[in-house]
Amino acid sequence: SHSRTKYPQWHNLISGAVAGGGARFLTAPLDLIKIRRQIENCPSNLSSKVTYNTGMFQSIKTIVKNEGGVKALFRGNVAATCLWVGYAAVQFSMYSRCHDFMLSYSTKSGVFADVENDTRTQLSKLFQPPKRAVQICLETVSSNPTSIAFASGATAGVFGTLATYPFDVCRSAFAAQGLPGKVTSSSAASMRNEVGARILLNPPKSIASFYRSMVHRHGIRGMFSGISPAVAQIVPYMGINFALYDLYLRYDDKLNVGSSGIAGALAGGVSKFIVYPLDTVKKRMQAQTFFTTFTSSSVGPATSVVSVRYKGMVDCIVKIARDEGMPSFYKGLAPSVIKSMAATGFSFALFSTTKNFLESVHDSQIKD
Repeated sequence: SHSRTKYPQWHNLISGAVAGGGARFLTAPLDLIKIRRQIENCPSNLSSKVTYNTGMFQSIKTIVKNEGGVKALFRGNVAATCLWVGYAAVQFSMYSRCHDFMLSYSTKSGVFADVENDTRTQLSKLFQPPKRAVQICLETVSSNPTSIAFASGATAGVFGTLATYPFDVCRSAFAAQGLPGKVTSSSAASMRNEVGARILLNPPKSIASFYRSMVHRHGIRGMFSGISPAVAQIVPYMGINFALYDLYLRYDDKLNVGSSGIAGALAGGVSKFIVYPLDTVKKRMQAQTFFTTFTSSSVGPATSVVSVRYKGMVDCIVKIARDEGMPSFYKGLAPSVIKSMAATGFSFALFSTTKNFLESVHDSQIKD
């Protein structure tokens, strides 16, 4: 009966927020390890003495031992929670809206089903005025439920990313705080003279101080460092994610919370593996911004000039491939895929649980 009832859109918003917050809390340590491994060779991260190429559990043990206990695994948790809650709320809400919009264009068969097998006639269908061409494209995509899920997921992912991206940059900065280790002013000055760059010795103390420093140093653009690879990777990532999730559920006879969790875990793992190199590029571009912003006044005035700097997404890809090799694009892949499987699984399961609860309350109020 739920599928035939029109429920309020805020159900998706609240369910998405609960899903994002719960998934973040359960996967925070893996997210920290993933970010550390992705940016440890960032050109601006010149003071890093700690590498994370050891096993995942050994890395967690090292961080707990050297950086203040278990709480270090949740560094940047406030910004990350804002990111995950906000992103999931926007994503699930937009997905529902986009899905309903695409369904309004669906037909019983594809756009070319009623056309004779004539190449000339089919091509004439493609060359239409822009408005009609868009309509034909929407009808074509809407003729398949999996393509509807892909398009809706990709669109929702882009909206969610744009709405919450500053929290992503902030989360990465706080997660990277432990990278420099204990560096003295003299050793930092020596490194600076050797490579002509500044060192991250004065990390942000709060989200407010982070935003003030970033905007002062780089303007609003600084809060969107790495947005190009972020959008480029979120389209296939969330598109594949929701498409696989939808495909799995349509072939599963038991539609329940457990199925949602399993489908989400499988979809999250596969889609993350496919787009992971772009995620690394995004993190590198974020890192070069905040590593050149939070410097120690004892080493000299802060500067955003570094010896090697990524000029954009393509430049970053070329330099990583040339200087570090292709394996560097996959640093932190294991914790990232595990985190993605767990986070996506928990997210879809929590979303289904919360949405089912809200719908049950809604139904009971109607009956009363």
